[in-house]
Amino acid sequence: MDLRSNNATYLEYVRARNQAKWEIRKAKCDYERNVAAESETNPKAFYQYANSSLKTRSYIGNLMKSDGTVTAGDADKADALHLFFASLFTQENLKNIPAFDDRLTDTMLETITINEETVFNKLESLNAN
Repeated sequence: MDLRSNNATYLEYVRARNQAKWEIRKAKCDYERNVAAESETNPKAFYQYANSSLKTRSYIGNLMKSDGTVTAGDADKADALHLFFASLFTQENLKNIPAFDDRLTDTMLETITINEETVFNKLESLNAN
């Protein structure tokens, strides 16, 4: 039975649908207001809500390769995408690249010292995220 064939039933459905949408929006707004109000005493809840709103979740499904097989793991998918996109572009002719004049500068970098300890300390201070 088509809802539109029975006008009264359809109107009842529309009212219920609109009421449900309104209730959902109101509940979400109340929840956000509550999280904001409690953010000073419960910052963890605020950051959990903020992170859940910001994170994007994506998944790359299986891909069919040019030989007709389907990719199995993430590395296989990466290889399939690499081969596909590499096939779209051509190697530029290196003979047609214009020559650029040498640039002279007033200052030179005289010395630079890089050692294992400095690199290690800089890497240790990086935020893993």
